[in-house]
Amino acid sequence: MGLVENLGRVASSYMDEKEKLQTTGDKRKRTRMGHGFWPHEVLRDILIFAFMGAVLLYYAWIIPPPLHGAADPYAQAGFVFPDWYVLFSYGYLRWGEYLPQFTVPTGFVGDIFGQPVFPWNAA
Repeated sequence: MGLVENLGRVASSYMDEKEKLQTTGDKRKRTRMGHGFWPHEVLRDILIFAFMGAVLLYYAWIIPPPLHGAADPYAQAGFVFPDWYVLFSYGYLRWGEYLPQFTVPTGFVGDIFGQPVFPWNAA
């Protein structure tokens, strides 16, 4: 069925509904299509979330977290690697001498605090 035929069918259903509403008496009753929010939709959503929670609990029960041996407090630590959110600035530490060196004048606020410029390359 093409787009034009489909739009014609939708338009004719609206026109039929309009004629049916205009020809009836004072009391009009509209039939409800589909299902209501309460309790059908709420129960359906509760069942879906309960199933997802049961799957997560099942996997947490089947696949336990790894329990490694106790840490040795006297062992020397290896290379301390920064956390993932610090890696961007940590990578720029190697580029410090190649980055442009400039200062930002702070003006009146710098005069108040006794520091006229703020060096961005404080290495």
